[in-house]
Amino acid sequence: MHVEPSLTERRLIDEVIAPLLGFAPTELDRDLTELGVDSLKILHILDEAETLFAVEFAPADLRTNLSVAGICAIIDRS
Repeated sequence: MHVEPSLTERRLIDEVIAPLLGFAPTELDRDLTELGVDSLKILHILDEAETLFAVEFAPADLRTNLSVAGICAIIDRS
């Protein structure tokens, strides 16, 4: 079953993740490391997301789901 990305997910993908990776991930619950994202790129994604969405990630946030859906869930809770 295909679920359309939320507005937050679409914006994160279009403005941060796709330009960095060169493709837009379609499995939003898949851990970014499984898509070939290394720790430096993860830090870049989180830094860009903090700026784009005016949020701040806590260290505890980063121990959990590092997927598009997981990052956007944190953003939407802020």
